[in-house]
Amino acid sequence: MAKIEISGEVAFRGEPVKYSDKFTKAEIVIKDVTSKYPEFIKFEAINDKVDMLLGMRVGMQVTAEGFLGGKEYTKKDGTIGYITSIKLAKIYENKPAAPAVTQDAVPF
Repeated sequence: MAKIEISGEVAFRGEPVKYSDKFTKAEIVIKDVTSKYPEFIKFEAINDKVDMLLGMRVGMQVTAEGFLGGKEYTKKDGTIGYITSIKLAKIYENKPAAPAVTQDAVPF
């Protein structure tokens, strides 16, 4: 699996969906504006990673790290299809840096 890191704004955060006792999934979409046209990159949080999304809100500036994976499957008509996904590994808020204190700013 290839590692991927995206910084940008949270465009969407889905609620966790429990598919079974052993499988829960939630999605988050990060808007990347580093190119001419915005890109919307979807990450999937699986099981224990779902809790990392609870504090995330639309509009927050974040950095998300994940792993790119893919699967082959057989469609109902017998043809082969492919699924690509990014599994979330880490996500954190990008907080503005504190202003640097210079000698001129010291009051004494």
